Amino acid sequence: MTQNDESRTENSGLTRRKLLRTTGGIGAATAIGGSAVPALAQDDGGGTGTGNLYTTCWEANVVVVTKADAKLPKSVKDTTHIKVGKAPLYISGGVGGQSFFVTNAESGDVSVINPEKKEETERIPVGQQPRGVGVSADRQYAFVANRGENTVAVIDTQKLAVQTTIDVGENPHDVVFSPDGTQAYVTNHGSDTVGVIDVERLKMTSTIKVADGPRTIALNAERNRLYTTNTVSNDLGVVDTEQGKLLGTRPLTDGPADVALTPDGSKAYATGMRAGTVVVYEAASGNDGGGSGPSYELSNIITVNDSLKEIPVESHEAYTAGPYGITVGPNGKLAYAAFLGNNQVVTIDTETDEVVDRMSTPAPYAFAIRHDAEARETTTTNATTAKTTGETTTRSG
Repeated sequence: MTQNDESRTENSGLTRRKLLRTTGGIGAATAIGGSAVPALAQDDGGGTGTGNLYTTCWEANVVVVTKADAKLPKSVKDTTHIKVGKAPLYISGGVGGQSFFVTNAESGDVSVINPEKKEETERIPVGQQPRGVGVSADRQYAFVANRGENTVAVIDTQKLAVQTTIDVGENPHDVVFSPDGTQAYVTNHGSDTVGVIDVERLKMTSTIKVADGPRTIALNAERNRLYTTNTVSNDLGVVDTEQGKLLGTRPLTDGPADVALTPDGSKAYATGMRAGTVVVYEAASGNDGGGSGPSYELSNIITVNDSLKEIPVESHEAYTAGPYGITVGPNGKLAYAAFLGNNQVVTIDTETDEVVDRMSTPAPYAFAIRHDAEARETTTTNATTAKTTGETTTRSG
């Protein structure tokens, strides 16, 4: 894999015990802002096996497809392996039967996956060290953050080719679209900012100063909130998209990597790579100081592996030992965490916040879920809304 994105990360010493001591009992002061994203209509994915979980596996250069169910197979032998480029990291798309887009960090391209055939149909060169990818609600564009070039590559999803590139900040890492498709947001890890992209003009028009080392991003569009995992300052940033400013930060465990919201907005889950944990924030009364709607208070810290070995901060392994990507199934019943160091996909029951299953998977990194259901208005976990033809997707990263 290429040089790690967290070369700037510092060990803040915010251990599991210290986080509990720091945040316990301080109530709304530890809340993260925002309100529920619109709830999905009742479905039976992410809990009954009718959905498919797509997992990028960067060491094996494959995307593994299996049923999104609490009773996951214990081995990948009963699943589908889709060969992609070198060091696949992020995955997005799949809504309405459309293709998935997978960023391949070391080969500098994006694999296009047909979800019906479960095979790679195209490979698109995009630039150096591609990271996060987001697909617009109208499915016209796929935006790819090129960390090695400080650009966002704009893929025309009909022509399956790069239309143009957009200059952004230093070391861009993740990207997400607003539901109406007019704006996209990109984390600039090296600039400590979130860039705002005008989709019509295909240009970054402004930046929002956030905390240190923003990495992944999640959007709660109903309350105009962005959440960023900040790998240098070891916290979660809360951004008001209307005001274009940082409202505040909330503590996370060591090595924060990814954040996902439940479809109804009742919980937020954030992974800690070096701590070997998943931090849970839960909706509570009050607000985040930036507007109406419930805030989120620290609810739980899930230890994914108590025996996680302690690794020097300078080591690349420090960033791949613990859980990385995380996503929540379409009905919010299950969350899935990519436990790179143990080669496992860990399943979490979101009602009890307990680990209920583990599936052997080679170096899992990030996820997307495709759920088969009757046609309905749907909302994905990164708040992209679209009228589908019978599928909903959620993603991590």
